[in-house]
Amino acid sequence: LAALEAGLISGRHARTITDQLREVPTVGRVSFLAEVLPIAERSTVARLKQLAKDLRERLHPESITARAARSEADRRVEFEPASDGMAWVHLFTTA
Repeated sequence: LAALEAGLISGRHARTITDQLREVPTVGRVSFLAEVLPIAERSTVARLKQLAKDLRERLHPESITARAARSEADRRVEFEPASDGMAWVHLFTTA
């Protein structure tokens, strides 16, 4: 927030950082922010998105393979009735 308030990064940069930060375990968040903020100050949003994702993967203590297997077990379809005979169908699956 301080970098955003100081005008060192844009709102889109901040959003990109927080999107990746959600997937970083609590113990690694300080390290992630310390490394990603200098990158954000000198990068485009598109470049930051890739670099932040790579950094997140590097700092995450659990392998992507283990996380993917766990997430795959969470696949589901949800049916949500709506008005006028309509419904929402939500699909959570691998992309």
